[in-house]
Amino acid sequence: MSRKNDVATMTVKRVESVKEPRQSNIELLRIFAIMGVIVLHYNNVDMGGAFKFVIPNTVNQYVLLILESIFICAVDLFILITGYFLSVSYKRNLIKPLQLIVQVIIFSAGMYIVRVVMGSTMFSLKSLVGSLIPNNYFVILYIALYFVSPYINLLFKNLSEIKRKQFIIILILLFSVWPFLVDLLNVITKREWFGLSTIGAYGSQWGYSIVNFILLYCMGAYFRTIGIKDNQSNLNCRKKNSTLILIGILVLLIILIMLLSRYEENVAWEYCSPLVIAEAVVIFLLFSKLKVGSNKIINRLAKAAFSVFLLHTYILMHFDIEYFVQQNIAVMLGHLLFTMFVIYFICWIVHQIYNWITEPIYRMLATKISFFIDLDD
Repeated sequence: MSRKNDVATMTVKRVESVKEPRQSNIELLRIFAIMGVIVLHYNNVDMGGAFKFVIPNTVNQYVLLILESIFICAVDLFILITGYFLSVSYKRNLIKPLQLIVQVIIFSAGMYIVRVVMGSTMFSLKSLVGSLIPNNYFVILYIALYFVSPYINLLFKNLSEIKRKQFIIILILLFSVWPFLVDLLNVITKREWFGLSTIGAYGSQWGYSIVNFILLYCMGAYFRTIGIKDNQSNLNCRKKNSTLILIGILVLLIILIMLLSRYEENVAWEYCSPLVIAEAVVIFLLFSKLKVGSNKIINRLAKAAFSVFLLHTYILMHFDIEYFVQQNIAVMLGHLLFTMFVIYFICWIVHQIYNWITEPIYRMLATKISFFIDLDD
């Protein structure tokens, strides 16, 4: 083997060495979060359409509003999880971003071809080329975060505990509380106050920004540095009380988000809202308290989360949501649960097939691609 391949192989091994055993409670949270994304898009007027078809001022509508208010933090949860796990590593390589981009392209082009074959859309060269462009905001921002995150980790490593806390507070005030208040001001005054937000000249972008991703990553990293696991010496009653307190806070946040959504849903459900971020944090802490050990079934199911994210909107349109959201509450909830689990199962099968095909290719590429960030050197 050539010296170049030796170096590349060593690089791959170093990347693999930073991997740690999966924590099944957090993997379960990953499943919860992607199920939440399905719920959000089930409700979305331009996707599943539940909010468009549900009869106003009925029990069904209020239940959908509650579910929306619970799961609106799903994307924030994914970034918190990323910060929690990646904050202990100062190494990054090119393979992970490459895998994400390629999967976006293959799934997008694949679903376009399926729709053409099924006759639901007309073929055009322009549309085919468009399906090959990975215009997925989450993936692009995640990759940007992936490459800058080792430098964030280095910053955290060199800050004292007090300064880390100050840094997090400043980030929350500047990039969550202030933009949220500016958005509220826009609604109250019925005017866009351009240039007043700390996110950008044109406002908060509802949290669809690298600023929000970095904020949540830092919060996940902060929880990792302080250690969110319960000390084994704590009394069981103390653990129970802290869990009850978190559940109480979560219920209060859901109520506040839902009430605000009745006034202005865009502000209530923006990802950078302090209420939504607080909700994500509380859910994250609750799942961190679960004692499930290392469960192979949970871990294996959780690996399909990204495939579910990419494919679920294509499958969602084949469920008769317009009909079921107008039935009684039990039928609607049964249909929603059925939709969630069927979509996850289908996407998991696709993920298994895709992984079986691509894993050998990426293992081979890992020995050829040597681009590597290592701040441990």
